[in-house]
Amino acid sequence: VQANSKAAKCLYLMVALIGILLSQYSGSLSPVIDSSRQLWLLVYLRAKRVRYTTSSTQTQEELEEAENELKKLDSNEESDYKNIISKLLPFLSMVFVETFCLIFFAEWGDKSQLSTIVLAAREDPIGVIVGSLFGYSVCTAIAVLGGSILAQISLIIIKGRVPNGSRRFEFNLMVGSVISEQLKQSGDIALHFNPRFDTNLVVRNSRQNGRWGPEEREPQVMPYAAGRDFETMLLIEADGFKVAVNGRHFCQFLHRIPLSCVGVLSIEGSVEVERIEYRREMKYTAPIVMASPAAPMPVLVSRALGPIHNPPLPFRHAFGESLRPSQMIYISGRLTNSADRFSIDFTCAQHPHQNDIAFHFNARIREAVVVRNHFQSGRWGAEERHANVFPFYTGANFDLMVQVEAHRFMVAINGQHFAEFRHRIPLQFVNGMNISGDVFITSIRFAQP
Repeated sequence: VQANSKAAKCLYLMVALIGILLSQYSGSLSPVIDSSRQLWLLVYLRAKRVRYTTSSTQTQEELEEAENELKKLDSNEESDYKNIISKLLPFLSMVFVETFCLIFFAEWGDKSQLSTIVLAAREDPIGVIVGSLFGYSVCTAIAVLGGSILAQISLIIIKGRVPNGSRRFEFNLMVGSVISEQLKQSGDIALHFNPRFDTNLVVRNSRQNGRWGPEEREPQVMPYAAGRDFETMLLIEADGFKVAVNGRHFCQFLHRIPLSCVGVLSIEGSVEVERIEYRREMKYTAPIVMASPAAPMPVLVSRALGPIHNPPLPFRHAFGESLRPSQMIYISGRLTNSADRFSIDFTCAQHPHQNDIAFHFNARIREAVVVRNHFQSGRWGAEERHANVFPFYTGANFDLMVQVEAHRFMVAINGQHFAEFRHRIPLQFVNGMNISGDVFITSIRFAQP
C-alpha cells in the first residue's frame, strides 16, 4: 500500500465517507460513536500515515504530527484504564475480600443455590440471574442495616417474669436479619444465655456452623426465681457481653462471633416478657478545660453524654439536665499505691439547692469504710457506713456502677451489689458529678433511656 499513492488516497476517502455517514445518525448512534470514536480516529491517522509516506514534500513533518496524535491517543487510553482501576481499588479492601469469601462459601451448595439451578433449567436464565441478584441484595441490605443498628446499641434491658413451674428459657443474640425457623434451628448465635431451673444454673454459649462451643456455667448459682419479676441487662462492649440481673452483675461472655454480624434478638422458653429496651451511648464532644490557679486543672464536660477516657482530677461533669430514673453511670479506675481516700459526688446547681450534694460516696481506704452522705445548706447529713465488705485496695482496679432509681441510688462494685442510698434531695435538682482523691479514672460511661 505504501508504494501506491492512489490506494492510500482511496483508503483515506473511504474513512472520511464513513465519518460523514455516522455523523448523519449521531442522534441515534451516539453511544456507538462514543465507544467507536477512538477506533475511527486510529484508522484515519493510519490512512494519513500511509498516504504521506509516498509524498516527497512535507512528509516528515506530517508523519511526526500523526505519530504525536497517536501517542496522545495511547496516553488517553492508559489514563482511562488508570481511572477505572483507581475507582475500583477502594472496594477491593480486606472487608470486601472477607465478605465475598464468607458469602460465596456459605451459599455454595445450599438450598438457595440448588433452587436457582432448578429455576434456570426451566425458566429464562437472564430472569433467574436478575431475580437472584436482587433477592440476595435486599436480604444482605437488611442484614447490614440490622448489624449497624445493633453496633450502635450499648445496652439491652429485658424486663419480665418467670412463671411458676418454669424449667428453662433463653435469650439469644443471633446472626441474621429476620427470625425464621431455619435461623432458630441452625443459625449462628453470638450469645446464648440459658437459665435452667431443673439443674439450678445458667449456661452461656455460642453456636457457629451448626455446632455449639464450650459452655460457661457456675453450678448452684441462679439469679432468677420462679414466680418473681426480673430485670436482665445485656451490656454490649468491644470485647464481650456483660450480664446483670436485678441490678447485680452476674457474668461476662467474650465475643466469639464479630458483633457486626449480630442482628436478631430471640427469646424462647417458659418466660413472660413485659418490655424490651434498647439504649445507646451518645457521642462525647471535646471537654472544655478551665484553669484555676488555686487547684489542679478541673475538667468541665459539655452536655453531651458519652464515654470519657482518662480524665484529669479533680473531675467535674455537668449533665446539662437533671438525672432521671433508670439512668446508669459506669466508672472504671485504679487506686494509687498510697491511696488514702477518694470521693464521687452527685451535685446540684439549681435553686434552692445550689452547691448541695445529693449523694456523697467517700471511700476511705485506711479506715476500710465507705461513707455515704448528703450535703445541704452548708451542713452534712447523717452518715451511712454499713457494708458487708470493703471492695477497694491500694493499687487495684475497680468497676463501679451507679444506677439511678426513682427513690434511691443503687451502687454495684466489681459486679456485686454494694449499697443503696435513698434520695434526700429531690432527683430533679441533681445535674452534676464530681470525682476527686487518690485514684486514676480510666473511663466513665453513661447509659440513658
